[in-house]
Amino acid sequence: MHQHMEATAAALKLVSERKIPGTTMRAIHENMSVTAQLHRLSHKIQVLLEENQVLKEREEQLKSEMAVLKPLLKEETRRNLSNQKAGNEMPV
Repeated sequence: MHQHMEATAAALKLVSERKIPGTTMRAIHENMSVTAQLHRLSHKIQVLLEENQVLKEREEQLKSEMAVLKPLLKEETRRNLSNQKAGNEMPV
């Protein structure tokens, strides 16, 4: 019985020694793959951050233009309504 246990332990040790390098290699390959993915994602994030900055600047520019145009539109609308009233009040 003892001899059988030793033989089984030796066989298990041999199998595990053969598999550990394969497992280690798989872990290394997975690590390299994840590192490459992280690098690509990091690059994409950088591009998106740059695009986001451009869009924020454009948004600020549009807000500034709106601040100028809104009062002008309001004044023009007021004038048009005033002209319409004056036109409606004129005798034909």
